[in-house]
Amino acid sequence: MFAPVMRTGDSREVIVPDSQIYGGAITNYSARETRRIDLVFGIGYNDDIAGTRQIIEDIMHQVA
Repeated sequence: MFAPVMRTGDSREVIVPDSQIYGGAITNYSARETRRIDLVFGIGYNDDIAGTRQIIEDIMHQVA
């Protein structure tokens, strides 16, 4: 099987088969050791930005 392999911005590997036997793209979510994830957080105008950022980073280090 010959197929182009592409890597997305969040490190997923997408394999697109040339053959008509395969009907669609195959996405391999576990092909790379690390992946990127985008998260959006809201914060008020009067909130402590540095403190909030530190809390988020502490939580991320606990999960990793």
